[in-house]
Amino acid sequence: MTPDFYKAIVKNSSDMVAIFDQSGVYTYSSDSTEFILGYKPENLVGKSVFSLVHSEELAYTLATFEEVLRGKDLKMSYIRFQAKDGGWRWLDCVVTNLLGNEHVNGIVVNCRDVTEKVKRQRVSEESQAIYKSHFQNNPDAVFTLDLEGCFLTINPGTLEVTGYTEEEVVGTHFSFFVNDVYKALALATFQKALTGEAENIKLKITAKDGVVKDLALTIFPVMLHGLVHGVHGIAKDITFVQQADELIKQQAQKLDNVLGSISEAFFSINKEWRITYVNSVFSDFLGLPTPELLGQLICEKFPDLHHTLLLRQCEAAMCDGVGATFDEYLPNLNQTFNFTLYPSADGLAIYFRDVTLEKRAEKEIEKLSLVASKATNGIIITGATGDVEWANEGLSRLIGYSLYELQGLNPLKVLHGKRTDVNTVDAFNSCIAEGKPFSGELLHYKNTGEEVWFKFDVSPVFDETDKLVRFVIILTDITDRKKVEADLIQLKDDLHIQNRNLQQFTYITSHNLRAPVANLIGLTSLVKKLDSGSEAFKTVVEHISRSTLQLDSTLRDLNTMLAYTPAPSQSIIAREPVLVEGVLKEVLGTITPLHTTIGQDLTFSVTGEEKLYTNRTYLYGILLNLITNCVKFKSPARPLQVQVKLINTPAECRLEISDNGLGMDMEKASSHLFQLYKRFHQGIKGKGLGLFLVKTQVESLGGEICVESIVDVGTTFRLHFRDRH
Repeated sequence: MTPDFYKAIVKNSSDMVAIFDQSGVYTYSSDSTEFILGYKPENLVGKSVFSLVHSEELAYTLATFEEVLRGKDLKMSYIRFQAKDGGWRWLDCVVTNLLGNEHVNGIVVNCRDVTEKVKRQRVSEESQAIYKSHFQNNPDAVFTLDLEGCFLTINPGTLEVTGYTEEEVVGTHFSFFVNDVYKALALATFQKALTGEAENIKLKITAKDGVVKDLALTIFPVMLHGLVHGVHGIAKDITFVQQADELIKQQAQKLDNVLGSISEAFFSINKEWRITYVNSVFSDFLGLPTPELLGQLICEKFPDLHHTLLLRQCEAAMCDGVGATFDEYLPNLNQTFNFTLYPSADGLAIYFRDVTLEKRAEKEIEKLSLVASKATNGIIITGATGDVEWANEGLSRLIGYSLYELQGLNPLKVLHGKRTDVNTVDAFNSCIAEGKPFSGELLHYKNTGEEVWFKFDVSPVFDETDKLVRFVIILTDITDRKKVEADLIQLKDDLHIQNRNLQQFTYITSHNLRAPVANLIGLTSLVKKLDSGSEAFKTVVEHISRSTLQLDSTLRDLNTMLAYTPAPSQSIIAREPVLVEGVLKEVLGTITPLHTTIGQDLTFSVTGEEKLYTNRTYLYGILLNLITNCVKFKSPARPLQVQVKLINTPAECRLEISDNGLGMDMEKASSHLFQLYKRFHQGIKGKGLGLFLVKTQVESLGGEICVESIVDVGTTFRLHFRDRH
């Protein structure tokens, strides 16, 4: 090959060929230099290559050059060189050390322009990064399905919507999550995506926790080289939006009903002067159906409006946004009307009425005002953060606070108190923070401290861009209903007690009364047949006497039970603060003469100032029965010791009566301890009536009684009273 041959190849090559000396100064550059960098080859000769290299690649270039000087041939990828126009071009370079070649005597560099390749690569990397960021950070559920419909990839939003873990979702067919009613639609949409069609649908799924959610779903195919390789989907949770939309529809319907029921004629026009709404009064006044009016240009539909004050006032209100109220006589109708204009961002709302009916209208307004002033419901309008902006007079009557006192505050922070349910308050605040509707019942407090129950109905209001702008809160006083509910609960408890007592009375009448009565019937029948002087007659008379005494004893027990068992009409026992020490001294004064052994063995830790909120008579009976039992069932092996304690805690008052007597086997006694005629110590006189009366009295006071006992160690009765005032 001749030198001209090689020279021709270098000259016509698209790559730039250059030769540097060992200091990096150009000694030669091929013609393609001008095409790639814009420099004429001769302009580079004598110029240092390092002056053209970008500062970020300069260190790498210098280090590579040093390696080449040591005899290595190297490739340098993606080096930026400054072009003549000041821009930068990306070059891939192959560097060869030919300093020892007598024909070259330099370092040969072959450079290829890869600027467009780098740009495409960077665009691709940016696209991948954007896609990955969109995929991972999208608040909606984003996922990819394989051709069988199984999940390949999912983002955190998918896990949030479904409630499942990534391991539970990936590999599962999408139909697993879709409610049965929507499965056919979902499968059909998936099949369309496999044919290359995208589609938007709405469906319902069931999350892992069982909650049914509404989703707005966009499904589209993943195409590669003209073929579908998978299906991509984006699902937006619109559950609360659907609920809010439904609520807004209801509110819109109510508003439409209200507007339609307004006794005055009303219509609205937009900025283009087209009619956008008419109420029934307006359409009836014109004698035209609503469809014929909507969308019509008002001046074309009613040419008589030209040169009227109404038209001029409408033009002014449209221009300056200021409403107006005025009267105008319309000759073509021979009537004078009062017009009221309300400008808005969309146009004008226009009310008008026949002034001849002014008095009648005033009376109607007066009636409506009276209804509003006597309304029992309270209405609050708050901002998007839940702070009060407006309240009706009905609210002030309900809670005692004025709008001035509530304005700018969260209503619950003003109304809640010590017995308000904090969980419901938290739920209310959470719904306010998230812009969700809320309904609940809360105990609140008036400014006087009086407790009142309210039902809260909270409705969020969104503007046309779906931005939360305010809440409408309706408060209904349900205090009376709550009292009725509490009375019903109390009635249930009373009925339970009465039923239990009835069972006890039934027991007495069926056992303790029936036996002596049956004996008396039989004995009186027998005595008629006997000689009054015979021994048999005397024996029968003795049996009659014994049965009569047994019957009398049972009737006395019934009288005792009736004396200590309140009737249903007396279920609320009068209570007051009672000095426990004083009642104890009365009990001791009753017991000591009969049981002198008690002597100094009765101790109690209550002081002269400690009180129990109770009924004094009932407390006396309770202590009398329990302390009498302590004496009756004392141990013969040791001196009797009885202790009475009154223990106050934030939650309750507890009265404890303990002894060191015989004790009981609680495994045998616990289920029968407070029943009638149940006794657990043989040889000790008694009827088994006392503990029944104690339990009845304690429960009548709203308390509870429990027992701990160990055989031959002693017994402790604990009386719990939670109502402390």
